[in-house]
Amino acid sequence: MKLQLRSRMLPLTAALCTVMLGACGAGGNEDTATVEPEPGLSPVARDTSNSFLVKIADQAELEQKIKKNYLRARPQQYQRPSALPVMLAAPLEAAGAANSASADSSDNYSSTYSVESGVAEADIIKYDGKQLYIALQYRHDNGAAFDSAALHNPALCDGADCPVFYSPAVKVLSASAEQQYTEPYGQIELPNNEYLDGLYLDDKQVLTLSTEQQFYAWGDSWIDAANWVSDNHITVRGFDKTQLQQQWQLQIDGALVQSRRIASTLYVVSRYTPQLPGISLYPASDEARLQNQQALNELELGQHLPQININGEQQNLFEANNCMALNDKADALIGQATLTTVTAIELNAPEQTRSYCIAAPASGVYISANSLYLTAPGLDWEKQQTSIHKFALAANSAEQSALNYRGSATVEGALWLHGNSEFRINEHKGVLRLLTSSWQQDENDWIDHHLHLLKEDTSQVQLNVIASLPNAEQPAEIGKANEDLYGVRFFGDRAYAVTFEQTDPLYVFDLSNAEQPRIAGELEIPGFNELLHPVNNSLLIGFGLEQNQLKLELFNVSDISAPQSLSKLFLGDGTHYEWSEASYQRHAFTYLAGEDSDRIAIPSRLYNSSSRASSAKLYMFELQNKNASAEAALLNELGHFRVDSDNQLWQPQAQRSVLHNNTVFFLSGDQVWTGSWGGVLVDDPN
Repeated sequence: MKLQLRSRMLPLTAALCTVMLGACGAGGNEDTATVEPEPGLSPVARDTSNSFLVKIADQAELEQKIKKNYLRARPQQYQRPSALPVMLAAPLEAAGAANSASADSSDNYSSTYSVESGVAEADIIKYDGKQLYIALQYRHDNGAAFDSAALHNPALCDGADCPVFYSPAVKVLSASAEQQYTEPYGQIELPNNEYLDGLYLDDKQVLTLSTEQQFYAWGDSWIDAANWVSDNHITVRGFDKTQLQQQWQLQIDGALVQSRRIASTLYVVSRYTPQLPGISLYPASDEARLQNQQALNELELGQHLPQININGEQQNLFEANNCMALNDKADALIGQATLTTVTAIELNAPEQTRSYCIAAPASGVYISANSLYLTAPGLDWEKQQTSIHKFALAANSAEQSALNYRGSATVEGALWLHGNSEFRINEHKGVLRLLTSSWQQDENDWIDHHLHLLKEDTSQVQLNVIASLPNAEQPAEIGKANEDLYGVRFFGDRAYAVTFEQTDPLYVFDLSNAEQPRIAGELEIPGFNELLHPVNNSLLIGFGLEQNQLKLELFNVSDISAPQSLSKLFLGDGTHYEWSEASYQRHAFTYLAGEDSDRIAIPSRLYNSSSRASSAKLYMFELQNKNASAEAALLNELGHFRVDSDNQLWQPQAQRSVLHNNTVFFLSGDQVWTGSWGGVLVDDPN
């Protein structure tokens, strides 16, 4: 049976909503790690009088805040000036450190490549050393006329009665790295017309995360409340790994923004706009506002707020005293009826799930081990600002999921949310570092980039911008005229960034003094890198394109004032068009770190224009002598798999690999190929 995978489009122009969460815990796989809390996050008594966000006292105040947003016209904040271009987003599944084990030890395997160490991300494949869990989406087409209403509403059609419908499943394979084989173990079937966003794994459970609609959010549509007025649900299910039997189910009203897992807590960030009968979301006239007011006076709003269903028991998603809202000034400028909710699901006791709401828009998720940041477009759209709201989690593991508001700030520029750009924000030693971009109405230089560093104020509940680049003392721009921002990576007291129009300047930032960041060095090379991976303080790996050919490049960054390119390897011979999902989706990039050498696996799609046939490939590389001097490091291609990519999946380009000792498992479409590390495997009739 041929299966179908799903990918999500997220907005390039929307400001990034980040969720960074603090936790302690340990476990036996990628989803659990011992994480020490960052310094400076313990609660202290501070002045809250000027807080950007204010605590809601009770249900009446919450309803008043929401109703007020149905009495105003569309906020100017969400009306893009016509001179600014609307960009389209790259595909994204489900937004640092690769969660990987040592390649040199006796029994270790790779795991999902993620933004933050110790913070797991949902993906289409998970592995526990014994079994492979693969999220797949079957597509059924009965040849009838396409009916989008029926497609997105299971109540309108059932199974074979639908012209086109989707049924998700989790294929489970027994996998032996020692004997290099896989065999069917079982399959988890999910209800029709759910979209399986991804999987999580812990010692005892496999978790499925699914939604009822796909969101292909383009540009400003991501931050427009009108696009969230629909009957959406997010469903999380826990299945026993041995019997594959469902243990529990939890359903949240709203649309999925993002999810992350820390230790035994799964955090789900969602958006919800109440759908109120007879009420216009953006009344454009006094008459329309009066009609809304009259309807609101007769409406019981509590009946239209989001619910959560835990194992069949329905209840309010959140309590009003667990909500915050914009202060009056901010609300007048950017307020809308959308609610953003952070739900902390305790995986070992899902009935103890807690939710926190912010009666304000937010546009995405970033999770670290200690803090939660929500960001949204700032107060002045002409300046393209981003508002940032910080929350911390209680250090006490018993209160791990509790959110503690720490303050807000506004910075210049926006955080584009798409694929690998989630590396553009990072927290280190209590300092938030982020790279933003802003469109300029200048035909000679249409985009500027900004580096900002923020820290909590010690006396007030607010965040302070302690430094930015460029500035008066260091006016040099980040990137040359008209160069867009590509690969970004923060690593300890450094940051790396790639800008590109014709050539690729690789910038190295020195952040050792957070109040005085500087561009320490730059290197101009052909092409550009879309994904950067710091190996250590001497070596950096970049993956990108040069002359329309995929490349993997090794840099010497031991001297941050003079970065150098040590070597580069091209994927393929350049005779056919070839592209890789890893260019925009970090989960397709596999990295297994060892004591002295590291292993890298990168998938690609190869298209033969003559035969019009396509193939799936997996390239294997090894970095040797990484602990010697940078000049002694060697990057070599060891082998590849080339397999038939003919399938009928919804997203046939989805590819992943798992490395376990000297065995490679390669997922392409709905099939898994197994072979030896560094070997050549060809299973392609084309």
